[in-house]
Amino acid sequence: MASYNGPAMIVSRGGEIEVTVDLRSRTDPDGSETWAGHIDHGDRSELTLVVKSMSQYGLMIRLPDGHEGHVLLSAETAWSAGSITVSGFLRG
Repeated sequence: MASYNGPAMIVSRGGEIEVTVDLRSRTDPDGSETWAGHIDHGDRSELTLVVKSMSQYGLMIRLPDGHEGHVLLSAETAWSAGSITVSGFLRG
């Protein structure tokens, strides 16, 4: 996956919510796939609740094609209009 923009699911201890993601990936020299991008959700309060229930491993994102991965909030997350900036890794 070089890029993906579309629907996804965030899975956390606080439940699951449908979101829209804009992700860009790359393969590191060790073969692992890392990525970064934005998560958007229309209800900022619902997104906030899920983020507050985040585990020590971050949030899990599940894409429609079955890819899953963990993400952590990036330092540049501004919480504007229910959008967060994330980075993480994907599993097949």
